[in-house]
Amino acid sequence: MSNKQAVGKLLRKKAFRATDLASTFRDVYAQGPAQATRLAEAYAKDLDDASYHRELFQEASEMKPDQRRALIAGYRRAGQARGVVHAIGQLPRAQGHALMRDLVLDKHKKVDREALGEVMLWLRDAGKEMKKMQGTRPEPDPDTDDAVVEFFEDVADDIANAVTAVVDAVVNAVKSLGQAIKDVISWTADAVAALVHALFVAGKAIADLLTAALETGYELVKKIVAGIEAAGKAMAQVLDAAFTLAKDALITVLRAVDQLGRQLGELLQYLATKTFDIIKRGVEALIAIGKEIGNILAQAAEFGFTLIKNTVQALIEIGRTVAQILVTLVTHPGSVFDQVVKSLLDLGRKLGDLFAECDVVIDSERCKVHKVRQRHV
Repeated sequence: MSNKQAVGKLLRKKAFRATDLASTFRDVYAQGPAQATRLAEAYAKDLDDASYHRELFQEASEMKPDQRRALIAGYRRAGQARGVVHAIGQLPRAQGHALMRDLVLDKHKKVDREALGEVMLWLRDAGKEMKKMQGTRPEPDPDTDDAVVEFFEDVADDIANAVTAVVDAVVNAVKSLGQAIKDVISWTADAVAALVHALFVAGKAIADLLTAALETGYELVKKIVAGIEAAGKAMAQVLDAAFTLAKDALITVLRAVDQLGRQLGELLQYLATKTFDIIKRGVEALIAIGKEIGNILAQAAEFGFTLIKNTVQALIEIGRTVAQILVTLVTHPGSVFDQVVKSLLDLGRKLGDLFAECDVVIDSERCKVHKVRQRHV
């Protein structure tokens, strides 16, 4: 390995069989791991035939872990870590898992964030290429690895299987999708959207992505929610998934949705067709993210009396008193106040009790309960 130029020339000529690569690597490794790593670097730089790399890594799965790590180290030194990911996408499951562990975990079994980042970038590029093939490709990105384009041309109709294999292997290696995606918090919106597209192709559901993002926290949840929308999913689908989560997780997702510019009315429109249990959870979460009771009720009125009544019932069941509900309505149209009072009456509250509550929280000249009383005497 002392003459890199001669080795490179020999490799470019391919005057050997693809099956010779692994055995030659083993022989050189026996002379010293450092030399073997240099040979692997030459493989990565000078072999331009994807089938040779594929054959090498198929046989590498039978190597000892230290040998595989030396092989991978050479590819990484050559700037071709994603070439290793290419190979994983085409290997049988068990072999791909072993190779992925050697790529993203160090010898102490700790996650190598840089190597893991290369896997995520490969998936990002994969997502972009799949959009291209579907006729929905965004503007070309100068950061996209040209080797990824060549790889997908090589695997042709097997793209979805390759992406699925990579996602399966990386999640197996780092133990959760959340650990795999945590560093994409610094990515651009377009890059996150491309990654999300790849994850959907790999069979991940919206709830899987939300749960994974929640492992890191609010900022990543916000980026993933935006990426899910950019990947073509409707906000109603995001909300359907969010309402399968625990209380605190739901609150975090709704906060992200709110900060992404969704209006309160959109969320209430979604709730209008749901069961009471969903409405109750939604109302509780909306209050937790800072929405004011009066605004919730005023906008709920736009979607019919049933939603108003269910919202009032939800407020009472989560601990809000009638007085707390009524006092928020002083600045809102009288029609909203009327509907809330009617809801309270339908829910079994007595008119006299409502007068008492009204006297406590609202000046008598501004109290509007008399409007309802005239309709119920």
